[in-house]
Amino acid sequence: MSVEDVTEILAIDLLGVIPDDESVVIATNQGEPVVGEESPAGKGYENICRRLTGEEIPVTDFSRHSGIRKKLSGLFHRR
Repeated sequence: MSVEDVTEILAIDLLGVIPDDESVVIATNQGEPVVGEESPAGKGYENICRRLTGEEIPVTDFSRHSGIRKKLSGLFHRR
């Protein structure tokens, strides 16, 4: 679901988005927190914390591919 779909269905302000991220499973298995910009989920958590402290940060749309992921997916996309 897109961010717009979720906000429309819930009809409440959104604090942030935590994307599905393999680093969450790895960190959990190692007993470590998922924080910082090293992972998409960590960035999502960080953004929520910053919003809770009063910063105005746009909600990141993690559904869009960027960088090398976009290039790699383009290689395998059917035409």
